[in-house]
Amino acid sequence: MQPCAIALLLAIDVSGSISGESYALQRDATAAALRSPPVMRAAEDGLRTAVMMWGTGQHLVVPFDDRPAATAARLEAVARPEHGQTDVAMAIREGVALLAAEPCERRILDISGDGAANAGPPSDLVEAVAGAVAAGVEVNALPIVTALDPGVADWYREHVTGPAGGFAIEATPEGFARAIRAKLALEIAWRGGE
Repeated sequence: MQPCAIALLLAIDVSGSISGESYALQRDATAAALRSPPVMRAAEDGLRTAVMMWGTGQHLVVPFDDRPAATAARLEAVARPEHGQTDVAMAIREGVALLAAEPCERRILDISGDGAANAGPPSDLVEAVAGAVAAGVEVNALPIVTALDPGVADWYREHVTGPAGGFAIEATPEGFARAIRAKLALEIAWRGGE
């Protein structure tokens, strides 16, 4: 295996607020973004990608691989694992644990979601974000803005990416594909010394 420059864990929301149509859109748009030229080029320099789906539980549906096209192909075949609550804190904790096992220069947790946390006390999220920072994991978000939660982007910036020192790119369901491509390109292009 070649040296690992970046470990990128894509965490896709599959909580109950995500419709079947939105789930398919997130899954397929993420797979397409993994095949985009910037991601394929980054793989040549040591990019490893994996996909976790989260709600009440956390499900590593595609383990880390240094071939983004293979990650994409496996993702396209994944059946939705649950329709649970929105446990953002648990998703972050599990994501950090998975990334800790990757011997890479940078570790990035890329979390998408269409709503604020509705499981566990607020202190759980504060502790999870602090744990990510302590572990050196970058936490970025792709909040999906809908009529059900029009303030979700601000919530992610205030409670997740802001305290973690990361960034959020907001999307609508219709604009998700464009947003995920832009977000991945930004994450992998931002490398020390480049």
